[in-house]
Amino acid sequence: MPNVTTVSGNQIDLDYGTGIELTRYNNALIGGTDPNIININSTPSGAASYGIRIANSAANDLWGNHIEGPNTLPLASVDKLLFGVLVQTPSAAASGNSANIITENNIIKTGTGIGFLTTNIPQTVKCNNLDQNWSGVRLVGSSIGDQMPSGRDQNNTWNQQPGPSAARAIVSSPPIIPKPIWYSGNSTVLTPTEMTPGGCMDFQPATLSYDCDPLVLRAQQQLLTDVAAEEGYFDSLDADMQYWAQRQVYELLLSDDSLMLQGAPADTLLRTWKDSVAAGNIGAFRTIADSAVANTDYARELNYNIAPLNHAEENEQAVYTIYFDLAGGLPDSAQYETLSAIAAENAISGGAGVYMARAMLDTNADDVTGMASLRMAANKAGSKNISRMGRLYPNPAHTVVYYEDNLNDVEKGVIQLQDLSGRNLKEYSLKSGANRVAIPVTDLAKGIYMVKIKINGRMNENKKLLIN
Repeated sequence: MPNVTTVSGNQIDLDYGTGIELTRYNNALIGGTDPNIININSTPSGAASYGIRIANSAANDLWGNHIEGPNTLPLASVDKLLFGVLVQTPSAAASGNSANIITENNIIKTGTGIGFLTTNIPQTVKCNNLDQNWSGVRLVGSSIGDQMPSGRDQNNTWNQQPGPSAARAIVSSPPIIPKPIWYSGNSTVLTPTEMTPGGCMDFQPATLSYDCDPLVLRAQQQLLTDVAAEEGYFDSLDADMQYWAQRQVYELLLSDDSLMLQGAPADTLLRTWKDSVAAGNIGAFRTIADSAVANTDYARELNYNIAPLNHAEENEQAVYTIYFDLAGGLPDSAQYETLSAIAAENAISGGAGVYMARAMLDTNADDVTGMASLRMAANKAGSKNISRMGRLYPNPAHTVVYYEDNLNDVEKGVIQLQDLSGRNLKEYSLKSGANRVAIPVTDLAKGIYMVKIKINGRMNENKKLLIN
């Protein structure tokens, strides 16, 4: 049973030590609409001091807190001794795989504003104001993933003082390969000289805006509430679209707890709805996706025991059944026929199983017209170019897989590595000219994954990748 607690509204003044600490504690809200104000009044000279320290914990929200150190200007001597926030998570086994979300905090005049120590689980860092810290964001032996998922603007701001600290808006030791992507829209775009080592993060234009304004979040929350309460625009959807909307809202709430932390009546509704969905088939399919490789026997049994409520769930269950039976092998004629029939369906009515089947067959289909016709060899896409496709190799892969493609002057795109549920695990941009993208896979469990390539002017490609 997860822990659920709130730590908010505190005024904490300390000379040394830790303002708020969570150790092996999950699902807590620290701050929120009634934030904590933490002042660290002395410069530590021995043991480190922390405004907020999170150790071996997951799925916690650090939201809206004000943390201020004693320094008029940031000092190199306190870089590793005075932390606004430190997240320390040695392993997934210790805390689960759910990200801590660090958002809308105001962190001023510390040695390190937000630090990550031996943390190799994706974390979310968004909408924070990092002002006059010696190091803004510091990663030590850590990889927290891209910021943010699906190309959304991470909307953090840095105000580094001139001098050596200017190059330490983001510090990574050792550097991460390949470079994580920090997406920027209206937020600050850091140059390579503002990072240590230079250019250690890849700042790219955001494809989706993310507004930190609570009023904008409240408006987004209302759309989600319509789905949870089954009212408003939700009533105008047909049954297939309603189910699709419920799946999308559930995934969004899993990835962004701030949508349930707006200090509004809808917070409780969305949390209750999310918990009820987690206990049903939608939650079960998500658990299967998370466990399909790491705990195959459990996932297989869970899939077997699901009683599908609609055609989309029938498809998803059927595809998972074949996936578990194959165990990395090739389908026989009956399995191939089943996968082909599902892959040819419209993705809205056919559900997540449609994309899974396409990935397992390494093929695409035409969703634009809604016609159930596979695009195997013939070009039926009109102005969309499917004759030019990139190369994914080696496949199967063990340590790294490469994608090569040549884009013309007006083309740009993205390559996404996904699990069989369609959840993004890694994402890389494709630019005009020659592209050779290296995707390390040593951090992924053995099994079948999907690689989606989206390039403007071409039909989307779905490729199956086997990691062994």
